[in-house]
Amino acid sequence: MLIEPSVGSAGGTKINVWGTGFGPSTPDINLRADGDELCHSVEIYEYGKFWCYTNAMDVANGAVMTITLDGSADSNSFVASDAVFE
Repeated sequence: MLIEPSVGSAGGTKINVWGTGFGPSTPDINLRADGDELCHSVEIYEYGKFWCYTNAMDVANGAVMTITLDGSADSNSFVASDAVFE
């Protein structure tokens, strides 16, 4: 999984997420940071890529980030120390 930008705002950020195993018709996709849903809305714009419009929240440095499909975590994860949200 790849997340860009690596720096965001605690007030909310538009994040570009690249991964595998999902496409434009995939229901209930989200990004989680240590189990908490990060996106208040998601826009899948092509296979393996989506925009995450984040909730207003802080993400701790070192939090484990996962893509969830239908509430279940994907097998790939991302460590939030590479993506800092301020």
